[in-house]
Amino acid sequence: MTTITKSSAKLQLGLILYCLVMSPFSFADTPLIKAKSVKIMAVEFELRDVSPLPNVVQEIERTRLVDAVIKKKLAESGYVIMPVCDELKKAFAQGNGYLYDRPEIAGKLGGECGADYVYMGQTWKPSFLFVFPQIQIVDTRKNLTREQLVVV
Repeated sequence: MTTITKSSAKLQLGLILYCLVMSPFSFADTPLIKAKSVKIMAVEFELRDVSPLPNVVQEIERTRLVDAVIKKKLAESGYVIMPVCDELKKAFAQGNGYLYDRPEIAGKLGGECGADYVYMGQTWKPSFLFVFPQIQIVDTRKNLTREQLVVV
C-alpha cells in the first residue's frame, strides 16, 4: 500500500496551482472580464468532499490555498475583489454547494450588491486519488440563466 508523504502532497498541489495560474486559458485573460476596474464578488471557495473520509484538515487547507491564489491572481491583474455582501453570505450559509449549484441566485444577489461578476469555486473530491477544482464566473449584468453561464 502506497502512502502519500507531505512532500508528494505539496508537489501535487503545486502542480495543480501551477496549471491554474499559468494556463493559457486562465480566466483572468478571457474576454469575459478583460476590462480593468471590473468588480468581482468572490464567494468563499468550498470543499465538496464526497470521499469515504470527508473533510480532513489537509483538504480544507488546500481548498483555502487554491481560493487565496486565485483571488490574489485576480487582484494582481487589476480586478477589484469586493467583499461578499450579507445577502450572498446568507445564501452561501444554506449549505455546501447551494450557491454553486444555483448560479442564477448568486448572480442576482451579486448584481443587487453592486458586483459585475460573482466568482464561485469548489474543490470536488470524489475519492482519495482525485481532486477536481471547479470555478464559475457569473455575469450579474446580463441575468444569465444556468444554461448560459460561462464556466471556467
